[in-house]
Amino acid sequence: MKVIFVTVLVISAALLPKVCGDEGSLSELTSVLRESFGNLSSRRELWFDNYSALKKVIQTDEVQLKELLFVSKMAIPLIWHLYANAVAAQKAALPHLVEEDVDETRSLPFHVPIPIDCPPCFPSVHIEITMKLHSQENFQIELLKDNKQQIFFLSFDFNEKRAVFGNRDRELQYIERVVLAQDEFPVIPFDQPFRVNIQLMDDCVFAVLWLMNLDLAQPMPLPKKHHWCTMDYTPTNSCTLNILPEQQTAAAAATQHSSEEEGESIEEEDEDGEEEESEVLQHGGQRGIKVIQAVVYGGLLIQ
Repeated sequence: MKVIFVTVLVISAALLPKVCGDEGSLSELTSVLRESFGNLSSRRELWFDNYSALKKVIQTDEVQLKELLFVSKMAIPLIWHLYANAVAAQKAALPHLVEEDVDETRSLPFHVPIPIDCPPCFPSVHIEITMKLHSQENFQIELLKDNKQQIFFLSFDFNEKRAVFGNRDRELQYIERVVLAQDEFPVIPFDQPFRVNIQLMDDCVFAVLWLMNLDLAQPMPLPKKHHWCTMDYTPTNSCTLNILPEQQTAAAAATQHSSEEEGESIEEEDEDGEEEESEVLQHGGQRGIKVIQAVVYGGLLIQ
């Protein structure tokens, strides 16, 4: 519009001297102005048509979004219900090799052998570990084969904001399979149950970290599943689940577990300082990480 208006002014300024001396030029100027305003009117109509088309597209999108939202509200609970029923049916059908409900006041380490009922073979198990984090204390979950080879480990370092999934090869060298660091580091809520699912299938491992307790009654986003396969695994007839505090070996965990069975008490080493005591008070007098439940199913569970 501004360009047309300026053009009209330029043409008028050029023809104005002629208009003063020639009456024919007046009609010429009038014709130019009429043509310019005609173009302006047609452009206004084009702008109105474009605006109307855009408005119609927006209205159509809004209708489609409302329809999609309505369908989602109906479909998501139904899909989740089918998923929850399928998971529950699988759990009911699989044998429970281990099922331990742990006193929430018990500190790490946590140690439990996993029975394998076949001759030396590749273990095929599904493990669910439910825990609570009361303060940021580094910990590690490991599956130990024949009391020496870590066929799976998950280590949490809150200071470095680094979570590592991996295993050890046959020479017992660490292999980091998945690293979640910095922005990808899982944020575990304090004083709320969270879960780690581990599945061994022949020489493959599948691991899922639920940052909230899996409640099959409520739909929730499914977390990312990490997996890898390796030739480092060999058949075994002995497998152990350990959950350890920082810098504690599996041998120390087994020794401490034996001493608990014999009735010996475990002394937990506390750090001094007002800051730590304040953090402990904020979380109901609890510190570190506690294991709530550990369940091991004999077989594969699609989840």
